[in-house]
Amino acid sequence: GGDHLALLNVYEEWEDTQFSSGWCYENFVQFRSLQRARDIKEQLVNMLTRVEMSLERADDLDNIKKSVLSGFFYHTATLNKDQKTYRTIRTGSANT
Repeated sequence: GGDHLALLNVYEEWEDTQFSSGWCYENFVQFRSLQRARDIKEQLVNMLTRVEMSLERADDLDNIKKSVLSGFFYHTATLNKDQKTYRTIRTGSANT
């Protein structure tokens, strides 16, 4: 979750500069990547508006961490050393 929080901080810093391409250049961040993140955020905000849900600023990092980590759970697996395979926690299916 640490990388996600760092990326969120980068996005918020960029947002504070009114989405400046110069800020991206000065901070060695790809402008097009942040534009894509802004487009995705706008899509999510539009979806929330359409279903009449409110968007609130989440300053509580614990809730942000819980949200990110809840998505990771479905991709966790255990290693079976004898067969050299991974078995997913959620479904129990084996992957090599």
